[in-house]
Order: sequence, then structure tokens, then C-alpha cells
Amino acid sequence: GMHGHSYLALTTWIVGDSLPDKVEALHVQCYGVLRNLSVSHSGLVAVDNITARTLQNYTDKYSYDFYLESAQYLPQISVDTDLWGTPVEGYADWVNHPDFTDDYWNEGVWGDLKNAIGKIDVPTTIFGGYYDHHFEGTIEGWNLLSDETKAKSHMVLGSWNHSFGYTTGWKGGDNYAYDVNTDTFNWFYSIMVNGKVPATGVDAYVVGDDAWVHLDSFPLKNDGERTYYLTTEPTESDGTAYLLSDRQAEHADTVSYVYDPADPKRTEGGECMLYSSSSPDLRGSNPLSPAGYRSDVISFVSDPLAEDTTLAGNLVANLFVSTDVEDTAFTYTISEVDADGTAHNIRNGLLTLAYRNDRYAQAVYDYVPGQVVEMEIESLPIVWTVSAGNRIRIDISSSDFPEFSNHTNTVGNWAEQTETKIANQTIYIGGEYPSSVTLPTLSLGA
Repeated sequence: GMHGHSYLALTTWIVGDSLPDKVEALHVQCYGVLRNLSVSHSGLVAVDNITARTLQNYTDKYSYDFYLESAQYLPQISVDTDLWGTPVEGYADWVNHPDFTDDYWNEGVWGDLKNAIGKIDVPTTIFGGYYDHHFEGTIEGWNLLSDETKAKSHMVLGSWNHSFGYTTGWKGGDNYAYDVNTDTFNWFYSIMVNGKVPATGVDAYVVGDDAWVHLDSFPLKNDGERTYYLTTEPTESDGTAYLLSDRQAEHADTVSYVYDPADPKRTEGGECMLYSSSSPDLRGSNPLSPAGYRSDVISFVSDPLAEDTTLAGNLVANLFVSTDVEDTAFTYTISEVDADGTAHNIRNGLLTLAYRNDRYAQAVYDYVPGQVVEMEIESLPIVWTVSAGNRIRIDISSSDFPEFSNHTNTVGNWAEQTETKIANQTIYIGGEYPSSVTLPTLSLGA
């Protein structure tokens, strides 16, 4: 058998299309088979993975503050020579190919990696972490397996970061651990000695229940959903927030804010981060600032939930928006607010106007300033039980730094841009533009 974590998962995956007959099983942990998914999103670069990694591993100048300065430097394509004083071969390639279908990601080693997965014909176990920067690409490893191979394979999704650190401790957790070494041994022993695949399907950790649920298929199939609508009704909360309601607003309204790329909203808890663990560790579900704590953070908070509610799958925000620039970004954080008013993030989402109709597109979309458009912003999947009596909160903004680079509010490739603009953002509420949040739900044990 072959197994490995992170880089050693890469070396396991990439030979999957040319395995010798003696290899009977694979066990791969925390590595994305579509490498660009851990590098960029909607044209914005995951600087906490790419810029911090490069600065820390290829120069002698790493400090957290200098990294943050470096991640905001324009043009980013020349930050190594201009700011670091150290040309780093290959860095420009990483940040200069934001399009999902760019040939850079379909040729060479990354093309070999992606193309190998569908040719794997041995039972394969895949480990993924909800707050691992490789999570999206890891579950794509499962999706790209052939149906025949998937039927004899197993995926484990837990509440970990890249180094298997537990990331949702405030919700409790005595049963979250999944001994990867024991699992690897049992997987190989059962297949190679006993001739039997020990487990198939997907086992997912349920945050909040401190339990595991077995799913026969993936993507996660919910059996219900809960839709909340943005309103401009006031609500009691720790901070300044509007009501997130289960009914559409009776009257059309708007909420506006100013987004300045020179003063971005900082990430407080994220799922696409790696090197933030240096100082501070932002990976996972962390306490958030109060609702509406900045003028460019617009918060909406629901009434207390009447019963425990399990969210399962991709959380989706459908926002009707406009701006006065030709391109910009909209971001959100969906969180659970406990009885004392403290919010902890569940999932984040991000989308740019240029990629608003298809974040995987090669051709981006033009935008006319002032035009009202719908942004369907989908999060990564998760299984999470919100406790009865707690509330749901969504914070809408236009930056999530340093999880992703700051949108400059100008058109084009971020790595090559040299200037920023201030954008006046508007969110439309009610009437013909009912901005909302849809949360897929699952009835466990039903």
C-alpha cells in the first residue's frame, strides 16, 4: 500500500495512474488534487498559503507583520525583487494564474496530478479537514474517483486543520479524534491480509454533537433547508445588527458601506489558511468581534433557534448588490452566536463580480457600475449542529485578509495591478431583490 499526508499525499496521488500490481490500496490525507483550489478563489490569491509560505521558506526575512505588508504589496508579481530583495523563482507563477482553467494548472506536474485520479482502480481512503487549506481540493479527490473505485473507497471528514489540530473546541469534543495511523494500518491489513475492504462511503464529524455520521454518498445530501432573509429591522445583539428573518422584508430597502482595500477587514477564523499558525493561529472556529464592529461589516442576526439544527453541506448566500466600480468582491462569515452573545465562525464565503456567474470560468464577466446583480456565494461543506437557543449571524463585507488577497476594486489580474480604488457597496433587501441565506439541514437519526 501507499500512504501519506500533505506532500506525501501528493506523491501517492500522482502515481495513481501507474501503480504496479503489488499496490492494493491507498491512504491519502489532506492534499488537494486540484492544486489551484488552494492557491486562488475567484481571482483572489490565498496569500496565507502562498505568500507566507514563500516568504518563510525561501527568504530570511519572515515576520508576521512583514508578511502582512508583503501580502498587500502591489504589484504582487514583483514583491520578491522589490520588497524582499530576493528573487524567488516560481513565485510569480503561483500568483499570476488565477483562472481555474488556465493551462498552467492543466499541464506539467499539476496536470499529471489531476489526470491521475480517475485512473486509480484500488480501494482508497481520503482524509480531509473542515479547516484545512487543502479541504476543497481534497474532496475533489473523492469526486474525481471513478464510480467503480468510489464504491470500494472511504472518505473521512473531520474538524481538523492541516496538522490534525482540533479546530472547534468551544463546541466541545471528546470523540473528534480519528487515529490516522491506526486507520491506515487497519485499512491496509484488512485489504491485503483479509482481502476485505473494511469501510466505504463517508464518515463526517458533526460539530456540536461531538459525534460521527455515516453517509452513503458525497456531496452531502441534505433532507431539508432553512432560508433566512436579510432585513433592515433592528435586533438585539452584541453589537450593531439587523434582523435575519425567516420572512421576506415587507418593503424594499438597501444597506450601504464603503470598502477601502488599504484598510481591509481582518480574518478572525478561516478554513483556507496555513501559515497564520505562526502568529496568530486563525485556522478554525474562533471568537469573533461583535456584530457590525466595523463600518464595512454589515451584520444580520436571527432569533434564537427553537431546537438543535444540523447544517449539512454547502451554505449559500444569495445577495443582490451593486457598486460604483467595475469589479469588487463580496464576502461573508456565517457564525453561531451563543447565549452570552459570543459568535464563532462556521463558514466563510467569497465571490468577485468578475466571477459572479461561474467562479471556475476562464472568461470573466464585465460589470457596469450601478447595475444590480445577484451573487450566489457558496461556502465549503460542513456538518455542524447549531444548539437550541443560539442564533445564526451573517457578516457581509468585501475583504477577508489574509485568508485571501484584498480586492483592489479594479479590473484584471490582481498580481499585476498597481493601484486601488475605494468602492461604495450596496446590498439590496426585500421587494424584487430579496437577499437571503440558505442553510441545508439534515435530520440525524431520522
